[in-house]
Amino acid sequence: GPDEEASLMEGVQQLIVDVLGGEDTAIDWSEIHETLKDDVAEYLHKQTRRHPLVIPVMLEV
Repeated sequence: GPDEEASLMEGVQQLIVDVLGGEDTAIDWSEIHETLKDDVAEYLHKQTRRHPLVIPVMLEV
Protein backbone atom coordinates (compact mmCIF):
# COMPACT_ATOMS: atom_id res chain seq x y z
CA GLY A 1 0.00 0.00 0.00
CA PRO A 2 0.93 3.66 0.04
CA ASP A 3 2.51 3.47 3.50
CA GLU A 4 4.75 0.60 2.42
CA GLU A 5 5.78 2.46 -0.74
CA ALA A 6 6.62 5.59 1.25
CA SER A 7 8.68 3.53 3.68
CA LEU A 8 10.59 1.89 0.80
CA MET A 9 11.32 5.26 -0.79
CA GLU A 10 12.62 6.64 2.50
CA GLY A 11 14.93 3.64 2.83
CA VAL A 12 16.20 4.06 -0.73
CA GLN A 13 16.80 7.77 -0.16
CA GLN A 14 18.84 6.99 2.95
CA LEU A 15 20.93 4.45 1.01
CA ILE A 16 21.69 7.09 -1.63
CA VAL A 17 22.71 9.62 1.03
CA ASP A 18 24.95 7.00 2.65
CA VAL A 19 26.67 6.15 -0.64
CA LEU A 20 27.18 9.77 -1.69
CA GLY A 21 27.89 11.23 1.74
CA GLY A 22 31.23 9.51 2.35
CA GLU A 23 33.08 10.84 -0.67
CA ASP A 24 35.94 13.18 0.23
CA THR A 25 38.01 12.65 -2.92
CA ALA A 26 37.35 12.70 -6.64
CA ILE A 27 34.06 11.04 -7.48
CA ASP A 28 34.07 7.96 -9.70
CA TRP A 29 30.57 8.18 -11.16
CA SER A 30 30.64 4.71 -12.73
CA GLU A 31 31.52 3.18 -9.36
CA ILE A 32 28.75 5.16 -7.64
CA HIS A 33 26.30 4.05 -10.35
CA GLU A 34 27.12 0.36 -9.78
CA THR A 35 27.14 0.72 -5.98
CA LEU A 36 23.75 2.43 -5.97
CA LYS A 37 22.26 -0.15 -8.33
CA ASP A 38 23.52 -3.06 -6.23
CA ASP A 39 22.70 -1.55 -2.83
CA VAL A 40 19.20 -0.41 -3.82
CA ALA A 41 18.40 -3.78 -5.43
CA GLU A 42 19.60 -5.61 -2.30
CA TYR A 43 17.60 -3.31 -0.01
CA LEU A 44 14.41 -3.72 -2.05
CA HIS A 45 14.89 -7.50 -2.19
CA LYS A 46 15.22 -7.67 1.60
CA GLN A 47 12.13 -5.51 2.08
CA THR A 48 9.86 -7.06 -0.56
CA ARG A 49 11.31 -10.55 -1.23
CA ARG A 50 11.31 -9.64 -4.94
CA HIS A 51 14.16 -9.09 -7.38
CA PRO A 52 13.59 -5.62 -8.83
CA LEU A 53 15.22 -4.19 -11.92
CA VAL A 54 17.05 -1.10 -10.66
CA ILE A 55 18.23 1.45 -13.22
CA PRO A 56 19.93 4.43 -11.59
CA VAL A 57 19.61 7.64 -13.59
CA MET A 58 22.09 10.33 -12.65
CA LEU A 59 21.80 13.85 -14.01
CA GLU A 60 24.59 16.39 -14.00
CA VAL A 61 23.34 19.80 -12.90
